[in-house]
This record gives sequence, C-alpha cells and structure tokens, in this order.
Amino acid sequence: MTIKLLEDILNTKLSNTSIVFLFAGLGVGKTYNELSGCTLQTHEFDILAKNNTNIDFYGISSQKTPSNNNIIYKTISEEQSKNFNCIEKDNILYLKRAVS
Repeated sequence: MTIKLLEDILNTKLSNTSIVFLFAGLGVGKTYNELSGCTLQTHEFDILAKNNTNIDFYGISSQKTPSNNNIIYKTISEEQSKNFNCIEKDNILYLKRAVS
C-alpha cells in the first residue's frame, strides 16, 4: 500500500502526524470475533485526537462507521477494499484492522 493510494482515497495530503487506520465496521466484531477490537481502538484514537491537536486521524471502512468529530472517516466501496487486507464473511468483504 502506498501513501499516494491513501491520499487518493481520503482526498487529502497526509503528513508525518497523520494516523490512518482500517476499520472493519461498527458492530462487526460482535458478529465476527476475529474482527473485534476496532471500536475500542477508535475510542483510544478519539481520546488521543481530543488531547493532541497535532495528530490527524483517518479511519477507512467499507461498512458503517461511528459518528465522530475528532476522527475523519471515509467509507469505501468493496472494489476499493481489495487494495487492503480483507476477510470475506458471508460474501461480504471486511477490512482487517491495521494501522499505517
């Protein structure tokens, strides 16, 4: 994965203080245990974002994302999801949690 790909998807220029993370989707971990932990991770990022205005947080998901004023979320198509590590469950691609 390249920074250019992430910048194109997010439609922004990333900096050294940008954190981009992949998010399986709101509530997905309750259905698929191997995809759990993302909501906890975003909560931790939200705390960091509130307390450190020098860091920009971007979450990328192909599913429903939380409403949040401190983290910028981008919902992508299943076709765009193929650029990332995914797991297929019940014929739906979910992004595997990762931080870049």
